[in-house]
Amino acid sequence: MRDTAGPGKRTGAEEGARPSATRGEGAATRRQGAVAGIAARTAAAARRVGPFAGRVAVFQNIGVTRNLPDTLGRRQLPLRPGLCFPPDAPPWAYDCTGGRATNMEVPAPPVPADAPLIPGTFIYGGPVWHSFGHCIAEFVHRMWVTERPEWRDAPVAFIATEGRPVPGFLGEIMSLLGVRAWRVLEGPARIERLVVAEQGKMLHCPPAPAYVEFLRRRLSHLADEPPRFPRRLAVLRGHLGAGRGRCVGENWLLRQLVALGYAEFRPETLPIADQANAYVHAEKIIFSEGSAIHLFDILPPVRAEIAVLNRRPGSHLGQDSLQSKAARLHLYDGVRLLGDPRGGLTATLGLFDPRAVLDFLQKAGMIPAIAVPDLLEEAEELAEDIAGFVRARHPAAAVRRTHDEERLLAETITYLARQALRGPAHAAPTNVAAPAPRRRGPLP
Repeated sequence: MRDTAGPGKRTGAEEGARPSATRGEGAATRRQGAVAGIAARTAAAARRVGPFAGRVAVFQNIGVTRNLPDTLGRRQLPLRPGLCFPPDAPPWAYDCTGGRATNMEVPAPPVPADAPLIPGTFIYGGPVWHSFGHCIAEFVHRMWVTERPEWRDAPVAFIATEGRPVPGFLGEIMSLLGVRAWRVLEGPARIERLVVAEQGKMLHCPPAPAYVEFLRRRLSHLADEPPRFPRRLAVLRGHLGAGRGRCVGENWLLRQLVALGYAEFRPETLPIADQANAYVHAEKIIFSEGSAIHLFDILPPVRAEIAVLNRRPGSHLGQDSLQSKAARLHLYDGVRLLGDPRGGLTATLGLFDPRAVLDFLQKAGMIPAIAVPDLLEEAEELAEDIAGFVRARHPAAAVRRTHDEERLLAETITYLARQALRGPAHAAPTNVAAPAPRRRGPLP
């Protein structure tokens, strides 16, 4: 029979064979995907640490080097561990976040067999980290084991981190927790005996009830100290520089709260002992979500009623750190973001609707009923608040070069703010055209 297949045409045999091959390739790809999925789920399950159970492991002659930051990541966490755990080490011995070991599958650099020995028994404290928020949220929650008689006098050992100095606040944290002896170790070396307890609190998780009770016992003396600060505190971030994760209008909101009897409180300017005194004796505290809240991770329950104004829609930071510590907790989640949320808080600017914030605080009983003023009527302050952020993080800001660039910038960002506050929830309008440069009348 004559072959009628012309140029560019496939024969019947080819037509039948090609789909079969394609189906075979597709089946192989699906099998590979299934195998990879099973492997990923198995690895994830192996990293789970389970509920807190007061677990402790003692490692003999364990190698120590230095923690290494993940320099490819924006946050440089998780760390490559500085401890050479054996293959059978439990997952809770590693740095843990969200109920899982974060660096269990990243081996530490090997330590030579002839490395010097650091004699004695030490309690593992955690890695040295320079950021107050992440250090106190992730790396200091193994101290509960110091209550056990057999290790009560053992010094606490933190492991040095490459390129990160030992922050001054680490000593203050140890003092607050009643740890008298502590030091920073680095290698290559071996530790004669290292006691590793599981974390009582992990980032993205509430503290274990047993850990809260430990803090209650260990820090019971704080309630007996005389109060040194006002009983109503406003812990906001409006005074921080541009790109530091503040929300538009926080300074304006602070003025309203001060007029209602709240005191401005800047914890970053005070020793940790003073911050603890202020929070333990306070009656009402209003926080803008941020690192200051993490001090409660190592405080006992307090008598204060606390409100948290989220800077990130859906954030659980306030709930995780404060639900078991505050007498009553109120969470405001009506923030909207101006900018690109994929860039994190330094690439976006949060917008509170001031009317909604004050209404929320009134209904929560944090402030008395008042006539709610309108921040949008104060266009100059609103514009300048956003302008500092735009100039610092987005110098171009889609603003054309004109003879009156600052005026145009103020009008543009005020218009963006109005659209974000009045638009759909969590809108992030970033491509709104700038108004005409010559317009000088009031904003619509």
